[in-house]
Amino acid sequence: MVERRDTRVTAGVGVILTIDGKPAPCMTRNLSRGGMFAVTKRQAAPGTQVGLEVVHQGTRLRARAEVVQQTPQGLGLRFVDVDDQFRTAIRALMDALVAEQAAQAGDFDDVDDGGRLEMAWAWPGQKSGWKFWKKSRYDVAIANLNVDGGAFKCAERPGVGDAVVMIILGKKDDAGQPLTCQAEVVRHTDDGFAVRFVTPSIDFRRAIAEARRAKFKSK
Repeated sequence: MVERRDTRVTAGVGVILTIDGKPAPCMTRNLSRGGMFAVTKRQAAPGTQVGLEVVHQGTRLRARAEVVQQTPQGLGLRFVDVDDQFRTAIRALMDALVAEQAAQAGDFDDVDDGGRLEMAWAWPGQKSGWKFWKKSRYDVAIANLNVDGGAFKCAERPGVGDAVVMIILGKKDDAGQPLTCQAEVVRHTDDGFAVRFVTPSIDFRRAIAEARRAKFKSK
């Protein structure tokens, strides 16, 4: 079974911390289903419990959190004693943030021939090599794409939270293998799914950056 990692969205979301009974408005640096990093000058020792209220475009979510990290930049927080309703609301907020970021990156369809990328996805496996990817892959159409992730159209789609391998077809690394990157599925779309790339290689990122430059230069 593939181990699922907790999705972490890098985004600035308004949050009001309550530390020692005093409110401390601040912004998040990142947000996950299990907690967040809050950028604040207020300090609290690890193990301290604080109140928090997430505020974003009309969404207001209240919870308790435990400080797990204290740095000069702010506090790493872990949600405590939250119910399923809160978890569902946090996940919906994260999906909305991912969608906003994809929209800001711009649509990637109708790429000119000079910058066109063909991609596919596959389940992680012990085997490697072109024959494995060729037989076990699912081809996708690119809806949105940047060096951090993308949205893809595909009839076959993995579950939200699943770990997959994204493949850039026709592009190879120094060993002659197709360019691949582990990714985490962060949401479903009407006709496919969106992913966050996990530690993409320089070659993988370069291929995407070059295709984006070719696309938007042609407009």
